[in-house]
Amino acid sequence: MPNVNVNTMEPGDILVFNGEEGDWLGEAIMWLTDSQVSHSALFVQNDPPALADAALAGLQMHKVANEGSPLRPVHVGRLTNAASVDRMPIVEAAKKYVAEGLCYPKPALVLLGMILIYKKFPHISLRQSIVIKLLKLATADIKKMLDETIYKGKHPMSCSEFVYQCYLDASKCHPELKLELQNADISMKIRAGVSVSLVDHLQDYLSKRPIFPKSIQAQSTIKESPEELARMLMDSSKEDGMHSLYEKNDDLSLAVRDFLLAYAKAHQKPVKDYTALMDSARENEAFFVTPSDLYKHMKNVTDLGGCSLYRDAVPLVP
Repeated sequence: MPNVNVNTMEPGDILVFNGEEGDWLGEAIMWLTDSQVSHSALFVQNDPPALADAALAGLQMHKVANEGSPLRPVHVGRLTNAASVDRMPIVEAAKKYVAEGLCYPKPALVLLGMILIYKKFPHISLRQSIVIKLLKLATADIKKMLDETIYKGKHPMSCSEFVYQCYLDASKCHPELKLELQNADISMKIRAGVSVSLVDHLQDYLSKRPIFPKSIQAQSTIKESPEELARMLMDSSKEDGMHSLYEKNDDLSLAVRDFLLAYAKAHQKPVKDYTALMDSARENEAFFVTPSDLYKHMKNVTDLGGCSLYRDAVPLVP
């Protein structure tokens, strides 16, 4: 793979980072998407070189360089038609979201929850009880954000949602800037119309329970941290015998329901009945992308190669 220098990167380039050792949420994301990447960002300017991403500290811009510590391997992608299009609308969209300074308190946890709900897992064994706990913690993370008034009316995003959304916003006036998914982690099963995800199992559950909840259910106390549960989820696949994630279970269906309710509310799409909830879930499913998708499954993005990148910890004001 050819090396890329920050001085040759261009605003609008997609940066996808390899996972970090000891980051159990990141390792779970890589494991579930069968990839080596767990985080993504946008390169937004050359002077000084800087990226924008949604991470634990918020949705921010940071200076980047090829020297410094710690260094993290990154893959750089660029629109195939970049030489003939103006990509500044992508950067403008990114800086608008940075100005709002909003992402989930634990964006990797919410991303993991989305993957668990929307992705098909025929090749691995997932312990259902651990999935339920992870979904409940992710729901609590979103609910915590909703309860804080500083988040009112804003658009929270995980790392890959942020990158994809910036391109999607820019494409509304410039269609040539829309990212095209090919053989993506999530979207292929939608086109096939195959019932394979937890959303499909939720739909079956809801068809038998017409009473819609007035609010998102309070979460029971969970002793384990998200990182501990992510590690336990991966360890459970090594146990003898197979665990059936898709076995019908009211607790699982309720955990999926409450996550989707919280997610819809966080995106200013409150739903009043189960039909609206499922419509919202299907819409989210169609546009949901993972870091792995940004790296491997974009039809109109060229892989320029990779490098080791230092991301300065101090936020950069747009």
